[in-house]
Amino acid sequence: MQSSLLHGDTLVQLANTYYAAVHFPATAAFLVWLYLRRPGHYIWARRALAAVTAAALVLHLTYPLAPPRLLPVTGLVDTARLYGPSVYGPPGADQLSNQFAAMPSLHFGWALMVALGLIAVTRSVWRWLWLLHPLVTLLVIVGTANHFWLDAIAAAALLGLALAAVRRAAPRPRADGGRPPQASGAAPHTRGGRPVSALLVAVLLSLVSAVAYAFAAVTQARLATRGHGAGALRLLGSGAWWGAVSLNAAAALLHVVALKYGPLTVVQPLGALTLVAAVPLGARMAGRPVSTTEWRGTALTLAAWRRSSPRRPDRRRTTC
Repeated sequence: MQSSLLHGDTLVQLANTYYAAVHFPATAAFLVWLYLRRPGHYIWARRALAAVTAAALVLHLTYPLAPPRLLPVTGLVDTARLYGPSVYGPPGADQLSNQFAAMPSLHFGWALMVALGLIAVTRSVWRWLWLLHPLVTLLVIVGTANHFWLDAIAAAALLGLALAAVRRAAPRPRADGGRPPQASGAAPHTRGGRPVSALLVAVLLSLVSAVAYAFAAVTQARLATRGHGAGALRLLGSGAWWGAVSLNAAAALLHVVALKYGPLTVVQPLGALTLVAAVPLGARMAGRPVSTTEWRGTALTLAAWRRSSPRRPDRRRTTC
């Protein structure tokens, strides 16, 4: 990913500027806009952001991890230090920031929350374009060597759990059949009988689960190939193998939780995207480009997935 940025100074400087200048202002503008224009959604969005931020900070303090730019073994360079602008000083002298807070990536977690929040509270046919914000953020944080891909996956999973916790804390219907007073954090819009926020949580958890399944499968396949002929006992003694097993278990748990917030007809097809995510992940981990045959197989998989996805029922009135 970084090699694509290093073809010219302008592109890499734009990426560094995006990393430095968009993160906080975009999130602050999102919250201010919600407070002024969509006050009914402000509370749940603020709570979700606060929850994911607090959980990430706890992980940063208890289990600090270095970004790839500080790990010479990765072969990646610190683009901000070489090309500017940079928000960090030398690691040994920087007293203003924690540079060992790579996982989970709050840059990606906040960007994804902004996009999901704007999709949930607006009704424009163009609202899905807000997903470009987390997509560009993902490319920037990886390309500038500030985060690994897995850091973004962890942030997305954490955000999904935060949204699920916020929804669980929402007011429940009263036992007498009446409706509780509309809380300021409740989302009134529904789709198919389910709150939009619940469907977004289900979709998010399903996508993260699919990517986690793919990452674990590719990791185990590479470990098995490297250890060919060494026997199963050597694999069972590998920490990376058990890390992949744990990631598989986490993916399965996320899939089950997604079923709590979305119907099977939404969650199960998204889970099949594991087959699609495994292709670029496998190529990336092998240090090679995706082959034409692999792209063709991916396209066929997507076509089959689209054809097998449930269709919206025809609600046109029929007369006798």
